[in-house]
Amino acid sequence: MAKTYLNKAIQYRQDAKFHRGMLADYIKANASPLKTQPGEKSWVKKMRSHCEKYIKDAEALAAEADQFAQYHKMRGEELEGK
Repeated sequence: MAKTYLNKAIQYRQDAKFHRGMLADYIKANASPLKTQPGEKSWVKKMRSHCEKYIKDAEALAAEADQFAQYHKMRGEELEGK
């Protein structure tokens, strides 16, 4: 079980990293080159909100998976008499 949770933590962190990159690319591609259009476009703001929430949730899940991995490792060692 510990390995399973470690793998989940890795996957969650990869998902967060992917969304960080996707958000950066999206913002760069949709940045207004004109000074007459200040501020963030509504669809960019919506995408930013989505990605930032996803990143936050994925990082929280990764941290939780790490804790579960540690717990299962400890319990496994206890059962083996270590």
